[in-house]
Amino acid sequence: MEKEKKRIKGFTHSSFEDIFKSARKAIHDFANPLIALMKVSDWDLDQAANAIENYVVYAKRSHKKYAFEAYVTRRITGTAHLLLSLCRHSNNSRHRLRCPRQVM
Repeated sequence: MEKEKKRIKGFTHSSFEDIFKSARKAIHDFANPLIALMKVSDWDLDQAANAIENYVVYAKRSHKKYAFEAYVTRRITGTAHLLLSLCRHSNNSRHRLRCPRQVM
């Protein structure tokens, strides 16, 4: 228990920021070659991005990479199922979410 408290005390705003930046860079570094492989394999990237985030309007076409990064993040963190369950719940309530057609 005492060891646990010492570890938590060492966790500062700065260390959180460092961890967050490292995770963000790792996701970006993973998504870039994934997108490149999708392009080489003749995927329709517009359709793929819309399958992930259907109701998003991108300021630039290149911003669709954020849909893929969001998808990777959801899969890594295990939160993809949370979005799906929120969408299912919203269909049964009077407050409807604008959910993607397909949550992967």
